[in-house]
Amino acid sequence: MVGVVELALNIPQGFNTVYTGGGMATGRKNTAAKPARRMQGWRVVERGTSLQAWAWDPVERRYATRTWPAGCANEARAWAQDNHAKFRLQIDSVGPRGLATATVTATWLRHLTARGRVEQHRHDCGVVLAHFANAVPDLAAGGVEGRVSDWWQGLAEPDQAGVPRRSAATRNRYLVVVRAAVGHAVEAGLLRRSPLAHLYPAPADQRLKEQFTIDELRLLLAQDTDPYHRRFALLVYAGLRSQEAVGLDWADVDWGGRVLAVRLDRGTALKRRKERLVPLLDELADILRPAKKASGPIAGGGLANLGRGFDRFLERHKVPI
Repeated sequence: MVGVVELALNIPQGFNTVYTGGGMATGRKNTAAKPARRMQGWRVVERGTSLQAWAWDPVERRYATRTWPAGCANEARAWAQDNHAKFRLQIDSVGPRGLATATVTATWLRHLTARGRVEQHRHDCGVVLAHFANAVPDLAAGGVEGRVSDWWQGLAEPDQAGVPRRSAATRNRYLVVVRAAVGHAVEAGLLRRSPLAHLYPAPADQRLKEQFTIDELRLLLAQDTDPYHRRFALLVYAGLRSQEAVGLDWADVDWGGRVLAVRLDRGTALKRRKERLVPLLDELADILRPAKKASGPIAGGGLANLGRGFDRFLERHKVPI
């Protein structure tokens, strides 16, 4: 008969390990007597004529345990693995025969939030993982590696003009994001191994990024009625990154001191995560002053589709990308 669920802070001594995983010590008797900091995983151990399963709960900082008859080793191991994964990912249930990619996405985004990653990074990861989930909805289903391969090859499918839909750098960025999220699920014990292990990064595109000519810069900086104009002026005259320009607030402009304050608390990524002061050049001040406000975003437009917004800006004014 299955025993009652118990909670404990330490694993008793005198156990023989049957199965272990998720970071717990392995390989010999009485490993349970080692420090608990090495035991934060799951384990099934023998004790007399019964089995005891342990799963570490990182939120409560203690173990959930359950006792099983001696002939139920597989059931005990499944219980320990599922509960360890459930605790680790903070989800309500773990399906024994499937793992929805949407669940992996949600738990990975919560993990990024807990690590303090900026909004733009979480948004980009969500877009990539949503695209992956459309192609591979279940990571534990049969034939999942084939669907993963189809998704990977589909990223490089050419459009009607024969140009790859996504560059090699973009495809590799997709691969890094998906591997990180799936690897998080593997580490938590939800998957035995990653279905992306057989994929390799795409070869880098052998082409140089063209620079703007002086005439093109003058043309773009003269488009003072374009909604992208102020953002482009911040890139050119202040040397800001796109995310820094989007996060810049009118309150960050010191008109008297002629400087811009690039701050960490604007929800955007900064170069080397360092705040800094940037000189406010006369040309940039002349562009910003007519729209001067007490507070609010200078460039506007939000964090989404930064690159595509820049492409549209160039297309509107017939500047080659």
